Amino acid sequence: MSRRPRFAALSRWLATPVRGHARGVWLLWAATVLVLLSVPELLMDPAAWTYLVDPELAVLLVLLGVQATRLQLGILRVRALDAWRAVTRRA
Repeated sequence: MSRRPRFAALSRWLATPVRGHARGVWLLWAATVLVLLSVPELLMDPAAWTYLVDPELAVLLVLLGVQATRLQLGILRVRALDAWRAVTRRA
């Protein structure tokens, strides 16, 4: 008996193309647009308008932000682990 992934239906739904892009791209684009529209200072920046127009650039921006956050959290985790090891060695 083969086991299907837990979120197979959701993955298929997100991957189906809508107007040339996967639905997941449009969802990330919509989230990016909401963030951009909620910050008035960003609306004054002409570069921010590029992300409103092009969904692929918006998704790239989100993915780069996620990767940068993961990298920063990894660095913080390593520092915390080093500090913990230093404290436990002294005890």
